[in-house]
Amino acid sequence: MRFTALPTRLLAVACLVAVVAAAPAAAQKSGKETVASLAGAIVYDFPSSGTVTCADLNLDDARFNSITEDYEFKIDPPPPVGTTAYPIAQGGGGNLAGGLTPDDGTLTVTLSSEKVMTSFLFANGPTDPYYAISAVIVKGGNQGTNVYYYPNLTLSDSGSFTVTGGRNAISHISFCLQPTIRPSAADGSVSGSVTNRSGGAIYNARVRLTSLATGAVQTAYTNSFGYYRFDALETGDAYTVNVYASGYTFATANATFTLMGDQTVNFVAK
Repeated sequence: MRFTALPTRLLAVACLVAVVAAAPAAAQKSGKETVASLAGAIVYDFPSSGTVTCADLNLDDARFNSITEDYEFKIDPPPPVGTTAYPIAQGGGGNLAGGLTPDDGTLTVTLSSEKVMTSFLFANGPTDPYYAISAVIVKGGNQGTNVYYYPNLTLSDSGSFTVTGGRNAISHISFCLQPTIRPSAADGSVSGSVTNRSGGAIYNARVRLTSLATGAVQTAYTNSFGYYRFDALETGDAYTVNVYASGYTFATANATFTLMGDQTVNFVAK
């Protein structure tokens, strides 16, 4: 049997077609990578009007390699402005997809407007599996999608979570849940700096830490270098930290997170 070699140009085109055809759905949508948010999300901009799911991200090993399950909790219609808590169940504003089954965890989200989610917090229940969030998908109808990816997983984050460009209303939000190991009880800390926009230390700024589990409030004041610290904190609990300094306003004056060890929260005045 004789084989005829393809011309080099045709061979290159054939290989390119084969690669595109084999690529998973998420990989075909080009995105811009930046870093944002308290928990260090990597943000991918998907300008396409198509729907991006956790299953799509699971297929895209090149960028989302910490996602190994299709588990998705989708809030559709989008949450109202303010703070809303959702049980991980079908109905009541939440939808289970990708093989996710009802769980005793609770997801709390806060929106400052119909265009911006400012924080989320996932609280696991006492039974396993224990979940963390690997990605958050913020969709705006046919106006594109932003994917906030967490390579090291997270239970919470604070920032500005928007649709592509931040100019359009959110149509739905999906959270990709990844089974992981439940942390053991141990002490953690929260520390950071309070600075002005030039990087100078703000002395005697008041920083308050509130445990969302117990309601206990601790207060610290920054030293001459602008630093503060809270020690001997229960890990696995959710906390809110906020700052006040006379004569200053802050781009982000508070943050909510689940403490997994030693957490750094810095505040910068406008």
